[in-house]
Amino acid sequence: MTEYRDTTKKSFQLFYDAVESMLENFSDEEVGMLFRAIASYEMYGEIPAFEDRAMQMTFNQFRSALDRNMESFKATCERNKGNASRSRS
Repeated sequence: MTEYRDTTKKSFQLFYDAVESMLENFSDEEVGMLFRAIASYEMYGEIPAFEDRAMQMTFNQFRSALDRNMESFKATCERNKGNASRSRS
């Protein structure tokens, strides 16, 4: 497997509304494939290529949310670094 996207980040979140939609619209097998793809993207940066357009679209929606969350995480880390360095001065 490839390197982690960010080794300091130990978790990620999925929102109920997105998960509920996935559970309602896909079979158990497809949900498993989507979840595995979401986790692999978040942990390793791997982007799947689904043949099914609905699954690809669903993954892309999760990917957008994960990317926004990663940017927020990075901004928080930078802010915390700045706060820590100011408090040492």
